[in-house]
Amino acid sequence: MDSNLNPNNNLEQDNNTSNVTPNVDSSNNNENINSIGVVNDKILFGNKEEKSTPVIMSKKMSEELEAKKRQEKANMEQYVPVPVSKVKYVTMIVFFIFMFALVYFLPDISSFVSLKKAENDQKNTPTITTGLLTCKLSRTTDIFNIEYTGQFSFEDSKLNKLTYITSTMGDSVIDAESLDLVITKCNKLQDQVSTLGGVNVTCDQSGGTITEKQVLDYTTLDAEVVTAAYVEAGGIYPEFKKDQDIDQIERNMHASGYTCERTAG
Repeated sequence: MDSNLNPNNNLEQDNNTSNVTPNVDSSNNNENINSIGVVNDKILFGNKEEKSTPVIMSKKMSEELEAKKRQEKANMEQYVPVPVSKVKYVTMIVFFIFMFALVYFLPDISSFVSLKKAENDQKNTPTITTGLLTCKLSRTTDIFNIEYTGQFSFEDSKLNKLTYITSTMGDSVIDAESLDLVITKCNKLQDQVSTLGGVNVTCDQSGGTITEKQVLDYTTLDAEVVTAAYVEAGGIYPEFKKDQDIDQIERNMHASGYTCERTAG
C-alpha cells in the first residue's frame, strides 16, 4: 500500500516532526553570556586587565643623562670663587675708618654744630650790646638733679660780672649724707675766698635743695689770685675774663649744651 495513503504513517511523521528539538550550541550561549558579564564588569568596575606600563629609557638617553651628570660634577669641581677686587677692599677700609672717626669725634662735631647754630641765631636776632646773658643747663646724676645757671652782665658787648648758681636737689632723708658733703664743700670754698676782693660765695640749704651762688666782679677782682684760691679750695674757676666778648661767651655756652637768652638792661 502506498505510504502516502496510510493515515498512520502521516500521523507518525507529524509526531516525529513535532518532537524534534532544535540543536542549539550551548557553548556559544555560554560564551555570549560570559562576554556580556565581562563587558558589564568592565563598565561597572573598570578594565581590570589594563596596567601601567613602565617607561623604558633607551641606551642613548641613558648615556646622555650620565654624560650630563658628569659634566655638572666637573663644573662644580672646577668652580673658582670670584676674588674681591682691591677697590672693594679699599672702600671697605675707608668706610670703617670713617665710622670710627665719626664715633670718636662725635662730641666735637656736636659742639661745632651747636656753635654754628648759635652764630646763626645771633645773626637772625637783634643785637643787644648791653644787658644780661642768662644760660641754663640741667643734668641728672645717680643721686641728684642739678641745675646750672650763668648770668653774664655785659656793657658794650664786654663782660664785667658773672653770677654762677648751682642748685643741687635730692631727697632730704635718703640723700642726707650726700647732701651734707655738698654743703660742706660749698662752705669750705666760701671760707677760703672770703678775704678775696671781687669774689662772693654763698651757700644755702632748704630741705633737699642746696644752692651755691658765686659772684665774680671782674672790675675789682685779681684773676690770678682768685684762680689759685679756687683751685686750693677744690673749686673750678670759670674760664672767662674781664671785657671778654659776650658774643664769643654765648657761642661757647651754646657749644657746652647751655640754652641762652639775652635781655636788655
